[in-house]
Amino acid sequence: MNNSRRETKSSNTTLESIEEIATFRPHEADFKDPILYIEKLLRKSNIARFGCIKIIPPESFKPPLAFDMESDQKLPTRYQVLQELS
Repeated sequence: MNNSRRETKSSNTTLESIEEIATFRPHEADFKDPILYIEKLLRKSNIARFGCIKIIPPESFKPPLAFDMESDQKLPTRYQVLQELS
């Protein structure tokens, strides 16, 4: 409660003063191994200082499926009693 009283001016800001998110567009050769590309960005571009970045993969990037579409295995679901939530 005391901290909320300390704020004297509005913390709202105009959109013009907000920086654009850092965007990276790697080439096909750079993005063959996406994890290796991100590690390279961490070392060389110091992306940790941004907090958030956007990586737009090349058009040819097609990630493999993480599961087998032909499998008969069922995905487990969680049973939740809604009356116990309140």
